[in-house]
Parts: sequence; structure tokens; C-alpha cells
Amino acid sequence: TPSAINLSIPRNYPKTVTIRAAAGGGTTANNLRLVFAADDQPDGVLPEGVHLTPGSPIASLAPGKSANLTFSIWADNFAQNGAIVLKVKSDETAPDAWGAIHINAAFSEARPSLNFTPNYVETGVARNDNITETVTLENKGLADMRNIQLSLAEPNGGAVPPWVRLMSPESQGTLAVGERKEIRVLFSPTDSVAEGYHHYYLRVSASNHPTRDINMFASVTQSGVGGVLFKVSDIYTGTLDAAGNPIPGLAGARIRLQNERVLTEEYNKTTDSLGEAEFSDLPAGRYKYRIRAGSHESKSGRLWIKPGLTTGQEVFLDYNLVTVEWEVTETTIEDEYEIVLTAT
Repeated sequence: TPSAINLSIPRNYPKTVTIRAAAGGGTTANNLRLVFAADDQPDGVLPEGVHLTPGSPIASLAPGKSANLTFSIWADNFAQNGAIVLKVKSDETAPDAWGAIHINAAFSEARPSLNFTPNYVETGVARNDNITETVTLENKGLADMRNIQLSLAEPNGGAVPPWVRLMSPESQGTLAVGERKEIRVLFSPTDSVAEGYHHYYLRVSASNHPTRDINMFASVTQSGVGGVLFKVSDIYTGTLDAAGNPIPGLAGARIRLQNERVLTEEYNKTTDSLGEAEFSDLPAGRYKYRIRAGSHESKSGRLWIKPGLTTGQEVFLDYNLVTVEWEVTETTIEDEYEIVLTAT
């Protein structure tokens, strides 16, 4: 088994196939082997361009035992689709065979297959700054990828602005099977570039492969960085704790900070024992914040991070003075079943 195989492989690509042979009770097979002979073929000749090599024979297969027979096959450029027959023979079968293996062979052209990492590029850069991102192209197919051309494109078909440009040659020549190439793209926005999320394609085309568009997302923020120091308090701030010390602020409050124009710019911190949390080295721009704490009502707001400055932001969280508690009391419910038997 199997006694029939539908084989579809590219030309010039070797393939190994395994056949399972099992001996019945009282049957011994010596020198068990696969035979590829012209007399066994439908036309009485070996198919042109087909290179089939049987594997090593099995010296002896005892009753009730099984073993693997293998053969390797590849087709050159002259091979045609068609039927191939192999015979399973041993010293006991001469001149007959235990059986035949019928192969329906279909040979196709070997093609390249483009793989790229990462699957998409997501980067962030401030105005008047620059960053270079790298995409690695790899051919995981069975043939060379020829006449590779690179370009940048916009999803709407418009022209790509000059602050986004290729740092690798547009013409990449041939990418051999298993070969890798690193492609570099530079992002260098000026003051005139709008803040926000910008989307472009790195387009890869070739003479023998479909065109692929690799998504590239660039988050542009204002030039410079700044910071903000949150001071969070509640009704207990300033009162004395169990040790008689003043409570300086609300500890353990969770703060989420997000750029309003570039939503991927998100930061999270928790207030310390003083009720403070400092965010530093933030890209300048407008942000939204949301603060939460257990047994407190959450609070949201907006602030502006300015270059070179650390902004102070005081927030008071209302305490939930009323809480609701409940408990679950188990009770027993008797199950009832009605069984109807109908005899036919």
C-alpha cells in the first residue's frame, strides 16, 4: 500500500515516496524490491525525461511482518504527464510479481515563492528625525526569482512623499532558492508632515512571480519629547494612616496615556506610595488619559505634552462610599424525569 498514487511535482524537483509491504501468515519474501522496467509500462518503453530510482531491497520479510520500500523520482524538462508502473517482486515471484503500483504523474514548472519578514512594518518617528526599517525577502520556492524590482506606493495610488524613500537599489536582480536579501526603507518627516498614521506599500515585482505589496505604517509625532507627572489623590489624602502618618496620595492607581493623533503611542503606569507616576521621553503632542483604582470612580482627561517640559497633572478620584454585597445560599431542587416507552 498504496497501490495507486496521484503524483504532482515540479520538474527538476526530487521526491521520495514510501510503499508499505506486509507479508501474510505463512508468506516469506526474500530480496523484496521495486522494479521499474520498460516491459511493465503502458507503451512498453520507459517514459522520456522521468528519472525513477528504486530504493534498497529488503533482504527477507518474515510472515506477519511489514517493511518500507522506497523510490525517488524527478522529471526533467522533457518529461510529459502520464502513467508509470512499478512492480513489487521477490525471489519467490519470478517471473511474476506480488502486485503493481500505478502512478498517475503530473509534472509542473518549478516556481519561486516569496516570503518576507516581518509580515508588515510598523514604526514611529518624530518630525525632523529619521528611522530606517528593514524587510528581509526570502525565496522559499523551487526556482530562482528573476528580475526583481522594488518600489514604494500609496494605497490610493497617489505619489509617495519624498520623506519616505528606498535605501536599497530598485533593481535587485535574481533571488536564488533559499537566498535572503535585506531591503531598507527610510522615514524622515519634516515639520510640514502631518501628525498621525501614514500607510504605504513596499512593492516587490518579478518576471516570474506575482507582485506582492508589503504594508508599511509610520506614526509621525511632533518633534521633541516631554513628560508629565501625575499626582493622584482621594478623600483620604492628607488624613492619618493607622501608624499616624499623613497619607500623601492614592497609591496603586492605574494610568493609561494615549496620543490623540497616533493611537499606537500608548503608555501605562501605576502610582507609587506618594500617589505619583511620571511619564518621561514622550513624543510631543496631545494625549488622552484614563485613571482607575479599586473602589474609586475612574476619571478621564486630556493634556498637552510640550517639548523639553514635564507637565504636572493633579487628579482627584471620587471614592465609592456605598458598596453592595451579596451571598449565595444553596438550595436543593429535586429533578423529575418522565420516561415513556413505546413498543413497536
